[in-house]
Amino acid sequence: MNLPDPPSLSARATELETAAAPLTAHWNPSLAAHVLYLALNLKCMADSRQLPRLSEAAKGLVHFLHHRMNQGHHPADLHFADELRTRLNMIVQHAAPSVKVTPIAHASIGPVSLLALSGDDAPLARHLAHFGIPVERFTSLPELAEAASKQVPAAVIVLGDPHAHDNQLSHALSALKHAMLPETVLLILSPDTGFEARLAAVRAGARGFLPWPCPFNEVLDTLTPLLTRDDPVPLRVLLVEDLESLASFYASVLAERGIDTRVVSNPHTLLDTIITFRPDLILLDMALPGCSGMELAGVIRQQRYLDNIPLLFITSEKQRPRHLDAHDIGVDGFLIKPVPADVLAMTVMARARRHRRLAGHITTDGLTGLLNHSQLLSQLDMELVRTRRQQEVLSFVQLNIDHFKDINDTHGHPIGDQVLRTLARILRERLRRSDIIGRLGGDEFGVIMPATEPGQAKVLIEELAAAFHRVAHSANTATFWLSFRAGVAFTRDGGESRTLLAEAAAAVQQAKAQGGGVVVADSVSPAA
Repeated sequence: MNLPDPPSLSARATELETAAAPLTAHWNPSLAAHVLYLALNLKCMADSRQLPRLSEAAKGLVHFLHHRMNQGHHPADLHFADELRTRLNMIVQHAAPSVKVTPIAHASIGPVSLLALSGDDAPLARHLAHFGIPVERFTSLPELAEAASKQVPAAVIVLGDPHAHDNQLSHALSALKHAMLPETVLLILSPDTGFEARLAAVRAGARGFLPWPCPFNEVLDTLTPLLTRDDPVPLRVLLVEDLESLASFYASVLAERGIDTRVVSNPHTLLDTIITFRPDLILLDMALPGCSGMELAGVIRQQRYLDNIPLLFITSEKQRPRHLDAHDIGVDGFLIKPVPADVLAMTVMARARRHRRLAGHITTDGLTGLLNHSQLLSQLDMELVRTRRQQEVLSFVQLNIDHFKDINDTHGHPIGDQVLRTLARILRERLRRSDIIGRLGGDEFGVIMPATEPGQAKVLIEELAAAFHRVAHSANTATFWLSFRAGVAFTRDGGESRTLLAEAAAAVQQAKAQGGGVVVADSVSPAA
């Protein structure tokens, strides 16, 4: 005689969720005892199958209900209903059958393929090669397809109109991409910039579109972020939640997706944590002790340097009428409890990624990839707040390339741009991870050096100056070497950014008066 299969964990979890549903509306001690019994049975099943996360979730529900049953009175409690829904949702998701995902094996990634169907592509190929990007050039789609069958390119740049000849190129590129190049980035440079050409590019599978001809730097600036698919720095999410169980659930869901999550349970420590953690998104519970989520969002938006960080509220159904008010203070969206794990993860990841991507466009200098002027000053304001709170020292360095105007006048602005990129690359590679680097404008750069004495900053910048002076720059048949001058200012326990900037600029002028190629540190009168 064949015995029926025992109920699955998923079925037991669903039974538990269904039985407990009435408790979210009205407290019933007898029903609560039954739900506690079901949760205890589920915990035993999870233990026997070595599923620790499901076991802990069921155990948490048992303790939660047991504590509630031991209380003397049970008035209607919004927090109780929300937490019960969330705990049940957590159990259902942990009990769901896991799906094993098999990674797709990709072919080896080769160089960038340049398909020129119109125009001269040789100057563009040379420009890309100058920045270390190997290029293979083709003049027909069959040539490109044959080469791609042997080595998959990282990107394909197409010089041609995708809308020409009744979208013939668009259809051919789409077929090639789907058949052989599903993971390859497609960038189209088109002489036709009208809507139909742009639509044809999208239908071909292009992720980028530029008018042709265009400055080569625009091609490089468009291509580089498209090729950088995996940001090496995990997304950072700050979670403001006072209930430990909910905070643990949300944090574990986000951590599974590779998101670095920091939990704040005390609103009074929020601003300090934002400064040190630098989140890509802040997730707030609307109901918090001591102050509401709405009030806390208002405090965040008071800070000029935090105005662009996305805020997401976690709310209950009964709090929906307050959503319109939240929009007025700069809240970006809402998640309704209980929040399914997949909804939480996808919503947070999409908003945080978009913020990081837009921040990259807004905050970086197009030529050097460093922070731009306004963002560097915003970061300086933020670091000064942190320095004041932690009673530390902070040094700020301004540096200028000596005789840079002569380079532009003699060799032209493209060579000057190469010089600026070279210095930017040296600053990125040789400075510490804690240092914040930006371009203030022209040949003027700024470096924020937290927790760094001016003498130590001077030594580090002098080492950079020596490295920069050893680099040989080329312009046609000419080879030349350059130097830079720098000024170091510092502050203890905070200070005004404008004072720090003025003192660094004055130190740069002293370095210029000494003939350039030197670093002057203001070690007498700190900005305060």
